[in-house]
Amino acid sequence: MAYLVSIIVPTKDRYEYLKPLISLVKGFDSDEIELVIQDNTHDNIEILDFIEHLNYQHLKYFHTPDQISVAKNADLAILNSTAPYVCFIGDDDGVSGHIISAVKWMERNEVDVLKSTMMSYKWPSFNFSKIADFSAVLMMGVYDKSVQKLDPLNELRKSLGKGGGGVAFLPKVYHGIAKRSTLDKVYRVGGTFFPGASPDIANAVAMCFVVENFVYLDFPIVIPGNSNRTGGDAQKYKGQCAPISEISFLPKDTEKNWENFIPKVWAAETIMPESACKSLKYMGKEDLIKEYFGREWMLAYFVLGHPELKQMALEKSTNKIKLNYLIFQLLIIKYFRAIYNKFAYKMFSMVYYTGGHTGGIFNIRNYYSVSKNLQTIHDANNLIMKKEKELQV
Repeated sequence: MAYLVSIIVPTKDRYEYLKPLISLVKGFDSDEIELVIQDNTHDNIEILDFIEHLNYQHLKYFHTPDQISVAKNADLAILNSTAPYVCFIGDDDGVSGHIISAVKWMERNEVDVLKSTMMSYKWPSFNFSKIADFSAVLMMGVYDKSVQKLDPLNELRKSLGKGGGGVAFLPKVYHGIAKRSTLDKVYRVGGTFFPGASPDIANAVAMCFVVENFVYLDFPIVIPGNSNRTGGDAQKYKGQCAPISEISFLPKDTEKNWENFIPKVWAAETIMPESACKSLKYMGKEDLIKEYFGREWMLAYFVLGHPELKQMALEKSTNKIKLNYLIFQLLIIKYFRAIYNKFAYKMFSMVYYTGGHTGGIFNIRNYYSVSKNLQTIHDANNLIMKKEKELQV
């Protein structure tokens, strides 16, 4: 059967979220969607029993019991898919019922990679804020149904300039939709779609050099999810650093080949710039590291997240005055952001602000309306479909 889009889901040990996702996609009742599950769970009896009783003919299930890296599992998922367009999501994510219309729009307009409205579904098990309970909610950005063509190399320069930790407006297959032919250009370079330990930014950086038409469609298509186990094995560290050797889901040569100007510990603030640099080298663009990479920004974000390791950052710094200034600047922004969030939620219970490495403190794209009491990813999709009955561009 010839499908239009492959939704690929690399997964491990999280069947409580995977099952609702499979049911969601099955419920679209579309013979144009191929759902590919790439499972690295050791004991998969539970999901095999679920699939057997589901009777979903457009589901392809693949299992690798031996431990492999997240990037390798994602590679296998794409290689086992067949459609001309690919959407990579996690097992606690989802997509809205508009995905087929969006892909057909991409096809008509010769779009290589599409990124959609920023949003986030928080499962009932998830609560990340001390301000209020943000579990069982859909946080949806202010969107205007516009189409914006983005320059991937310009977006890459901006991301590198802030330390290589931002992927918000880079072209990527994770939480995006990409042409298979575009993905194949990355794969042909060295046999992977994800040339770095952190698959999302590794793919995003590499794609910047092969994408011709990259579009931000300000309309809800992909539904990123957050659960109490978001990040898989990484969740047990709860935002803390750890020795690279302890992180089982990284490629085995990660520690050996670590960039010497990045603190040699596993953390969100280190693994993303490390993966960005590896991707640049993979694509033969190593000169961009020296030309654009904001080392002091990277170190400042590292200190912001892990102040107890400031000395480690200072040892890697080449401009300690700038580093200390950036740390101070980020602390001020964090302080005022916290004040705003507390005021906004307590007064209005409607709007929450989430900053990012690439966004300024008043970037409208980072404001979310909050819809409550949504118990599953199905509820999040139903809310979107009720609000937007058809794709409007």
